[in-house]
Amino acid sequence: MVIKKLQKILHELSKQFILEDYMGEKNLNLGCGNRPLKNFINIDYWNTKYADEVVDLNQILPYEDESIDLIYSDNVFEHVQNLIGLIKECHRVLKKDGYLIIRVPYFKSKHAFVDPTHVHFFTVQSMDYFVEGTYFYNQYRFFDESFSKLEIFFEPQSKSFVRKIVSLYATKRPNQFENSIWSNIFVFHNIIYVLKK
Repeated sequence: MVIKKLQKILHELSKQFILEDYMGEKNLNLGCGNRPLKNFINIDYWNTKYADEVVDLNQILPYEDESIDLIYSDNVFEHVQNLIGLIKECHRVLKKDGYLIIRVPYFKSKHAFVDPTHVHFFTVQSMDYFVEGTYFYNQYRFFDESFSKLEIFFEPQSKSFVRKIVSLYATKRPNQFENSIWSNIFVFHNIIYVLKK
């Protein structure tokens, strides 16, 4: 029993976020800005120079139900006024077993507050409202549709063993970590949510 627990912990410590691991045939990059991605449909509303399609993320997404394998967004969701509506739309257009990957500033990072256009702030548990089996989904969900699984990664991804332990502690015990001095000592810039439909 102890060996299995140790193996599980070591496996958790070895995990790294690699975007390519989640890609499928049809991938969306929401809010590409000036960083379009290869093998993605790059969409943006404000910076259209690199966008393949112009889409307002506060409106209904112009894609059919269950037509997308991966939706990725890098530092965009914190700007979106209709966040709950966007997450519901992402769920609608994703195929079964598809992924929604959201990279946003972690609420303890100064990057979360420095931009005056940020309207949302994100903690470890912010996506729990959309994932079946979590306390917040069971008690306070915004709609019945749910994602089946959630993984969390912090950036910068560190090779330091101590920082990996802290990252694991933060995801397993978010209340204890986020309300402690440790969250001020070990500050992460971004949090990455990987939600599986």
